[in-house]
Amino acid sequence: MMARYKVALEKVESYRPLIYGALKISRDGRVRLYDVNPHAKLRFAAYRYTTVIEPGKPPYGRYDSSNYSISMDTGREHVISFAVHRGRVVEATFGATPDINMLRRHVELVHEAGFGKWIKIALENTLWNMFHAPFGTRARLRAVRDLIYENSPKTEPYRPFGRGDRYWAIQAVIDSL
Repeated sequence: MMARYKVALEKVESYRPLIYGALKISRDGRVRLYDVNPHAKLRFAAYRYTTVIEPGKPPYGRYDSSNYSISMDTGREHVISFAVHRGRVVEATFGATPDINMLRRHVELVHEAGFGKWIKIALENTLWNMFHAPFGTRARLRAVRDLIYENSPKTEPYRPFGRGDRYWAIQAVIDSL
C-alpha cells in the first residue's frame, strides 16, 4: 500500500531514517528492505520524509512511501544512493568524493553487495556531478570515465545510460576528456 501525506515540518526535521541490514532490487527495479544483515559492513537507510518548499507558501513536510531515496553506507562513509520512484529504483549515484581510490573501493563494495547492474548508471551520474563540482579536475574526470569503461559490457560499444539531452550531455563530457 502506497501512502503520501503532509506532515508537520518539525516531524521532518526530527526524522531519523530506519536502518536496514539488506536491500534487494528485483530485475524490474522493485525494492525490498530487510532487517537481516547478510552484509555485515553495509547499512541501508530509507529516507521517506522530505521538505517541500513552494513559492509563496510556507514549507511543509511530506511522507511518501513510493517515492524516496535509499542510502547505502558502511557506518562511516556514504557509498551509493538509489532514487526510488513509484516503488522502483530509477537512478543511482555514488557519493561525491575527491578521492578516486575511495570511489574505486565503493564500486567494489557495490559489486560485492550484488548491485552490479547499477554501477554504470551511478558512475555516469557521479561523472556528471563531479563535472560541476569544484574538485572535478580533468584527471579525476578521466579516472571516473575509465571506471565507467571498466564496468561496461565488453561486447558492445559504450553508450551512456541517459536518454535525450542527458544522454548527449554525458557523452559530451566523456568526449571532452
